[in-house]
Amino acid sequence: YTLPIRSSDGLKLRFKLPVQLGIYRFRAVDTNGARIRIDQQSLAIVPGVELQIPIAQRTVLKPFADLGVGHGFGVASGADILIYTAGVRSVTQWQAGEYKLSLGAAALYAGDTASDFNESYSSLQAGFEVRRPLGFSIQGVAPDLGIYAANYYYPKPLRFSRFLNDPLKVSNQNEVGFSIGVVKPFDMLLFGNARIGVGYVFGGGLNVWHASFGFPF
Repeated sequence: YTLPIRSSDGLKLRFKLPVQLGIYRFRAVDTNGARIRIDQQSLAIVPGVELQIPIAQRTVLKPFADLGVGHGFGVASGADILIYTAGVRSVTQWQAGEYKLSLGAAALYAGDTASDFNESYSSLQAGFEVRRPLGFSIQGVAPDLGIYAANYYYPKPLRFSRFLNDPLKVSNQNEVGFSIGVVKPFDMLLFGNARIGVGYVFGGGLNVWHASFGFPF
């Protein structure tokens, strides 16, 4: 939900309420031949607030902060965790004929903490997106397509534990993806300017497919 603060200069306050459901399934064979089966689920709600500050004709600066909780089910049943993120994003956009070009950048610090452990990371990010109408309409709604690429750099490499292997350290990743939306924004259910697509993150030995809701800046 976006709340205008000063319409004269475009200053806005945006409230977010993302909900994440995790379903994890691990199967392996131990060195003694024993089979290992781990099933776990998680639910996290991390509300946040973002201040949108126009700093030039085409650029918007977006300082933000998120704070919420997660809960583990299954193996980690009863485990509660505090989740936080803070940082700043910016987006610069140009219109070139039918094409909308977006340049994004971000710096953030994020982490989580529980009763028996905590972890955190920082990230510097940059990306570029090209969007254009698809040239047709469905019941008066004209869809558009956006294709984007982004880079994520971690000054302190991310560290992932691995079964019977050395920890995986990731310091740099890239993402490519697309999303389909509409030329003229409208609200669909609880989603403002709804877009949906797919993103693929790769690099450092860690590859991830995920649902994409547009340019991540």
